[in-house]
Amino acid sequence: MSNINLAIGNQENRNNKRPPKKGMVIAIIALTVTIIVYGGLIVLQKKVAAQVQVAKSQYQIKYKKVLAGKVNDVLDFKNRTSVAKKMLAQREDMNEILNNIESAMIPAVHLESLNYDKTKNIILLNCISGSFYSVARQILSFKEDSFFITVVPGNNFLDTQTGEVHFIIKLKLK
Repeated sequence: MSNINLAIGNQENRNNKRPPKKGMVIAIIALTVTIIVYGGLIVLQKKVAAQVQVAKSQYQIKYKKVLAGKVNDVLDFKNRTSVAKKMLAQREDMNEILNNIESAMIPAVHLESLNYDKTKNIILLNCISGSFYSVARQILSFKEDSFFITVVPGNNFLDTQTGEVHFIIKLKLK
């Protein structure tokens, strides 16, 4: 069998190199971008790891400070709680005391100040009234209240400028 060449034209042009195609250019660009992004990620990872290490060390320092301070705070809170429980056990409920004083007060008398001595369980009231009659009614109101053991009237005086009677009452609690 003989060899038949059916090609038309010059054989020399076929052996020349062809220009690169678009696909090869895009592949090289994609590879280059991938390598650059990978390198950037490696650098970024190193920076983030260093920042994480710094943050962890700062956290440890602050955590140790908090633990050192919290122990004292917890002990202080425990001490305060035990004192509060003792006070509640001793029936030193100020709300109850104030409620009883309020219920025993008559409308014509105004409370100027209140001093409470918890060691003696005594309340000292400074009051203001419009007349001596109101003073007497107020003392009688406290004496009739069973919450107070003793009611001792103190000094009283008439303020001539305002016309008000200032008086002191000493109350002993049960």
